[in-house]
Amino acid sequence: KNGRIYTISASTDMISAIYSKEIIVSNIDQILSTFKFAGIATDISKLETYTNDEYKFSFKIPFDWSVVDMSDTNTNISRNTAEFKVSATGIDDTLDIIISSKSVSEEYNYMKIVVEGWSNTEILSETLTKIGGKEAKRLSYKGNNQIESAIDFVSFDNKTYIIRINSVLDTDGSAGRILSTFKFTE
Repeated sequence: KNGRIYTISASTDMISAIYSKEIIVSNIDQILSTFKFAGIATDISKLETYTNDEYKFSFKIPFDWSVVDMSDTNTNISRNTAEFKVSATGIDDTLDIIISSKSVSEEYNYMKIVVEGWSNTEILSETLTKIGGKEAKRLSYKGNNQIESAIDFVSFDNKTYIIRINSVLDTDGSAGRILSTFKFTE
């Protein structure tokens, strides 16, 4: 899942000999059929809504996730207007939202140069997508960890919103599900 391989194993050696191998295998299959990756609730309607009135956007997050305004501490703030980090408690930024006064083209071209400069990183595709109902440019790449990641660039209210999912930390796809709830508030 998400570029990682998970191994689930069961051993019959430690189970009492009174059970036949077929019963044990059947029970293991039943247990494994209920397995799912933990993450945000499947029912997105049960999540809390985070709204930013100043920058006119909202999205839904689980109760144990937080949004931190990094605007005052961002060392790269000279390039950007604001930056928000979204993550589960105790985990580094899983989803970044950066707001810039520069155009989508300027930010996209700048970030493409930055990504190309990272060692052992390959740009996979440059496509169009939708974020919050608006057309966005997506830059997909594979880093030296061989995990695919993407950065989206979308224009709204004369600003560029740069949205990056940290796929290394987003092992269960939670950030992608959060991003699917992203809306611009007018």
